[in-house]
Amino acid sequence: TQKWDAKGKKLANNAFLGGDLQGVLNHLEYLASLGVGAIYLNPIHPSPSNHKYDVLDYFDVDPHFGGMEAFDALVKRAHELDIKIVMDLVFNHTSVNHPFFQDVILKGRESKYYSWYFIDGEYPDISKKNYATFAMAKYMPKLDTSNPKVQDYLVEVGSFWMKEHHVDGFRLDVCEGVSHEFWTRFKLSLKKIDPEVLLIGEIWLNSESYLGPNQIDGVMNYPLLGVVSGYCLGHESAEDTAAKCSGLLMRYKLGNVAMMLNLLSSHDIQRFYHLCHGDPDCVLIGYGLLMFYLGFPCLYYGDEIFTDGEGDPDCRRGMDWDSPIFKSERHRVIVSLLRLRRQFACMRSGHIAISAENGLLVISRFTDTGEKLTYYANRTDTPIKMAGNVHLSYRYEKGFILPRGFLISK
Repeated sequence: TQKWDAKGKKLANNAFLGGDLQGVLNHLEYLASLGVGAIYLNPIHPSPSNHKYDVLDYFDVDPHFGGMEAFDALVKRAHELDIKIVMDLVFNHTSVNHPFFQDVILKGRESKYYSWYFIDGEYPDISKKNYATFAMAKYMPKLDTSNPKVQDYLVEVGSFWMKEHHVDGFRLDVCEGVSHEFWTRFKLSLKKIDPEVLLIGEIWLNSESYLGPNQIDGVMNYPLLGVVSGYCLGHESAEDTAAKCSGLLMRYKLGNVAMMLNLLSSHDIQRFYHLCHGDPDCVLIGYGLLMFYLGFPCLYYGDEIFTDGEGDPDCRRGMDWDSPIFKSERHRVIVSLLRLRRQFACMRSGHIAISAENGLLVISRFTDTGEKLTYYANRTDTPIKMAGNVHLSYRYEKGFILPRGFLISK
């Protein structure tokens, strides 16, 4: 409950806000009320950092978050509410303090883990950083995921969380830094445990080589964020936006497109509200587009109350459960948008059509049985006339969609 900026001072990127898994458990009913179908957790393994991407133990939960008992309780209650749990797995690198790397520091080439890393010399030297790392972070030595023994170990990690703790899927950090051979082994092994396990990779650009029956299911769809932000900020017309959205649909096979993690904010980038220069109307239009697009729409915590935040670490502010936004009309609208996926089958499957009409961006979702919803967004500076059987609207008056407004017709 600690406020990030209570006294006008931003916290540093080594600050701990005190959140834990019990806090997530306490708010599961709230998340269910938003229509949430899965919770993606950033790394929860033991780690000295606040971000936990430098893992010390892949088979445990950090005491900061309440340990394994708290995690199991969260999974159990989430499943009772029909909410899946997706963990963040970090296989590109470990912590420099991981027991395997520490063994190499102690024994050098004599360590059985020496070949698990990329080391230039007899012993790793942290001061000289004579080993491969994630980015330039010497506290995150890179694993050699082409090594069969490393592959065996990491497959065991994924299997453990599925078999012993009933995890439903994984977000795979720095996916393009890990060997294709490993992802093939990982996917085939985990799909034998549960054919419906979800595997989402962190890849920021074109991801075609990592997708398919022998690779991962989908990726974090940052290119879509670029298209959505361009439209919401008024940099792209409805016509250009429709063309670009359609182009992204054709980039990958339909099965992979339907399993993309579509996002507007994340722990790595500025929040969408900040990108929109503090314009909540811009955020609402963006989330409307996100909900209608093919794939998994991702709500970054706090976006539903228009939380501000620049890049990391400012984008990781604590959730403000006392925000007055919870009682606002804009919050009611965004919650109504979020609930569409649970309410209508056409929003979860079926077909999509994207076009531009009379200056409006138009996205329809429909099924073969006749269920259909259509989203009309107006990012122009003038009201645009549009009649329809209104299911949900924002800034819609007397048959006109006002600038930065939308209409959802059923």
